[in-house]
Amino acid sequence: MTSQELIASGLLEAYVLGDGTSEERAMVEQARATDPDVRKELDSLEELLEKHARAHAVQPTSSRRQSVLDAIGPEKGKVLPITSATQSSSRMNWLAAAAIGGLLLSGAGNFMLYDELRTVRTRLSSLEDDRAVLAQQLQVQQTSLKEAQGQMAVVFDPAKRIVPLAGQVLDPKAAARIFLDPQTSEVYIDVVSLPTPPPGQQYQLWAQVDGKMVDAGMLDLADNGPQLQRMKALPNATAFGVTLEKMGGSAEPTLTALYLFGPVG
Repeated sequence: MTSQELIASGLLEAYVLGDGTSEERAMVEQARATDPDVRKELDSLEELLEKHARAHAVQPTSSRRQSVLDAIGPEKGKVLPITSATQSSSRMNWLAAAAIGGLLLSGAGNFMLYDELRTVRTRLSSLEDDRAVLAQQLQVQQTSLKEAQGQMAVVFDPAKRIVPLAGQVLDPKAAARIFLDPQTSEVYIDVVSLPTPPPGQQYQLWAQVDGKMVDAGMLDLADNGPQLQRMKALPNATAFGVTLEKMGGSAEPTLTALYLFGPVG
């Protein structure tokens, strides 16, 4: 902990008031001996506490005053002649008692303020944590909204050509749609229905270009994956198909594992 962090922590105020654990007090004492900033701050707090005690000194009652004088008098029970010296001594004793009372009241008040300050700091820290969590959640929602808006822009773009992909022998109920941009050759696929691939395998999209099946990218069917997935842009595609391949894809399509196929109309 740096000197500035120690000064801002409230431990110095607790130390001056006699509060804090033994470890905290030892840390403050070590810092006071080695750090000029901490020593200066402690000196300032102690001076402020002394001024506060003097300014708010409480006059003791007669009985309390007498008990204090009896406890600190030169000879308990002895009646002393009233002289200027005796009056001076009594005045000093009264001032000492008043200072002690004021110091106790001041210490109690400062302890309450310190405890309240510590509570406020704890609440502020909790609010900062909540604010960070809310900001993170808002960022996630904004990202999801942006993705959804992008997908809607593709789906409702009248310039996009829709190519239906129908299920084949392995799964006649399988279905998907290709959104093809004739100008940019951008390709998007919307998987409507496909069985979950076995472990170690993954679906791969192929585009028929000049009579050959060309890799158009791997499909992501994870639960948190995009519903509309952008694939590789391939000009002059005349058909699209989806096969089940090993994880990461294959150089050539496995036609015996063809699940979807559809010509570009």
